[in-house]
Parts: sequence; structure tokens; C-alpha cells
Amino acid sequence: MNERTKVICLTPIKNEDWILDTFLKATSLWADHIIVADQNSTDKSKEIAQRFDKVIYVKNEGNKYDELSRQELLLQEARKISGKKLLIALDADEFFTNIDITSPSWQTMLNAEEGTVFSFNWLHISSDFTKIKKSNFDFPWGAFGFMDNGSKHNGRNIHSPRIPIPEKCINIGIKDNWVLHYNLISEERLNSKNRWYMLHETINKQRTNIIFQNHYYNYSNFFDDALPFEPKLLRAYWDKGIDMYSIRKDKINLEYNDTSEQWKNVDHQWKSIEYYWWDHEMLLKIQEYGAKKFRYIDIWDYDWKGLAKYLGFKNPDQFTDPRGLRGKLFIKWVRYSKGKSSIYVRIINRLMRMFIY
Repeated sequence: MNERTKVICLTPIKNEDWILDTFLKATSLWADHIIVADQNSTDKSKEIAQRFDKVIYVKNEGNKYDELSRQELLLQEARKISGKKLLIALDADEFFTNIDITSPSWQTMLNAEEGTVFSFNWLHISSDFTKIKKSNFDFPWGAFGFMDNGSKHNGRNIHSPRIPIPEKCINIGIKDNWVLHYNLISEERLNSKNRWYMLHETINKQRTNIIFQNHYYNYSNFFDDALPFEPKLLRAYWDKGIDMYSIRKDKINLEYNDTSEQWKNVDHQWKSIEYYWWDHEMLLKIQEYGAKKFRYIDIWDYDWKGLAKYLGFKNPDQFTDPRGLRGKLFIKWVRYSKGKSSIYVRIINRLMRMFIY
């Protein structure tokens, strides 16, 4: 008798307690094991993860953002489990629409040859659960599933494929199981994350087209061409008693106390500060490289100087908006030109790239 294929979910986390409990409840419905690699979370992520019997909790001791190293850590833990293994790589804000492992698509995966890759598409959900937007991921970016054959993972430190993709592998697109993406449930959280991505890419020179970079991380009109949300997408979880609608925001809210010494030099408008761990990382990088390096990326609507004062950074003036008139006009233009492709816009964009950056 053939040994049953084990389904193992691979999930990296850092400060995901805003959604982790819901994710683990949902994922436990179809996974045999959930490997959670925690990179120095300071919230309740560890406590939540260790409440679930199917979770294998491992610590990611790395101090830098490195997708490859965390993926290798997850793979290493998964390969300690014996037998045939279907690896599914999901982030904590992602959920399958199809959790019935007896369904044809699940059976296709469970009975596939080792080395087979499975690709999925995303469904993004708006924060008010009224709209969805489909993203058709091209291979390999939508490759979230892999019937493990021990292949080496050739990833990158950012924007990396999540799983090993062997040369000349068989790739099967899964059509009846979408990945619900809760990334936009908290718009403030997403904005913080995207600001951090732009800064990281600028430091590491990972995008040469500054206009495309600003467009890529601008979600202001993301749902303009969206479809109506369909409650049936969450029906399977609802039937299992899992509330998929009451996801809280993971903001850190620090209450104002005007008698506290820490508020002595803080602008009075900062009566309540809401920030994310990415924002603190941003301050560290701006301090290290200087604000001027980042003057042409759209991150300066946030009051970095005010946050720096609260967090006790020396010389908060170093976090003042460095753009000047030219930088502000550039950002105004790239916001306007997003989604436009006329010859006029293309010419202006080309000139901008020649003389601005």
C-alpha cells in the first residue's frame, strides 16, 4: 500500500499576531503540519503559534530581511519529516478558497510525481469585504506548491520564488483553488510595508526604473477595476466556525500622556501614534543612509520626524522631508501618471528618468 502524502505548509512570520490565529485555524483544516519560522517577533505570534498542535515552531535568528535564508530554514525543517511531502508555501495573510482535499485539484497535487510544481492565482480582498481583484500569477511567481524531491532551492534575498523549482520541472496551474490575499485588509499596514519595500530596493539597487517602482507600490486605485466580493469564497471556513471577517489591524497604538518625560519635546499633534515595525526599520535605514538618498520614492507623506522624536532618535531633524520642489513635483507626476500610457506620458516619463534619477 502506498504511503499517504503528507501536506506541509511553510510560513515565515514576523509580528503577525493580527491574523496568525485565524490563519492557523484555517490552515489546520487541510495541512498535516504547519512549519512557522518566526523572525524575532515582538508581539504575541509565538504564543499563538504554540497553541496549535499541527504547528512546528522554529526561530529564524536572522537580523536582516532575507527571503532565501528563511525559505531554506523552512525547507530544512520540512525535510526532517519522513515520507512523500506536498509543500505549500503561504504567508500568514493568505488562505485557500478550496480546503476539500478530496476535490480533483487537491487529488492532482497529492498524487503528482515528485518534483512537480503547482501554481496558484491570487484574489485580493478589499478592507470592507465588498470587492475582490484577481491577479493571474505567471510561473514562477505563483508557484506556491511543490511535491518535494529534495531539490536545492535557488532563491533570492527579496522577491524570491517560495519553493524549489527544478530545471525542466512539470508546472501545473491550479484553476479551482485561489489564494485569498488579506494584504489589503489593513491599508495602513500595507502602506507601511510598501514604503519599506521601496526603501529596501533603493538601497540594494534592485529596480533601475524609479517611476515603475513608485507605480508598483502605489495601491491608491487598486480596486478601480475590481469585481464584487463573493461571500461563497469564505463559506468553507464559515461552515467550520472560523470567522474570516473580524481580522484586526496590527498597529501599535501608543497613548498620549502629556505628563510623561518622553513627550517633553514631541509635537502636541502626536496624541496617538500608530506605527508598524517596518516604520521603525525605516527610521534606522534613513538614519544610516541619509534622507536625501530616498527623496524620489513616495514615502514622505508619513511624519518620520514626529515618530523619531517619540522613539528617542537623536537629531530628529535628519528625518525631515528632503525632496524640495523638484522632488515633490516628481512624486506628484508619478502619482498622476500611474496607469496612463499615452505617448505624452511616455515621453515625460523618459525625460524624468534621464534628469531626475
